[in-house]
Amino acid sequence: MGRHSAAADPTPASPDPGDAAPTGGPARRPTRKLVERFALAAAAAGATGAVLAWGGAAAGTSVLGAAGAGVVVLIAAQLAGTLPGPPRSGGDGHREREP
Repeated sequence: MGRHSAAADPTPASPDPGDAAPTGGPARRPTRKLVERFALAAAAAGATGAVLAWGGAAAGTSVLGAAGAGVVVLIAAQLAGTLPGPPRSGGDGHREREP
């Protein structure tokens, strides 16, 4: 039970849906990524603006803070999309310990 199980043959994990080929062809995937990143930035901007307005900040300050949060999230999402994924380890999820 758990990760320290003595089971010889663990049940294989289900396939990652992100590994599947895109259904709309190669031109659709970059557009979808951009839409998702803009949606994330819009959500962050909306939440930031709402919290600032609720907290009693001036309207201009709320708009400026929301725009700043949206830009930061959009840039961070773009940057994160260029980084490589985590290294793949062995079948049990643990790295081998060096002697």
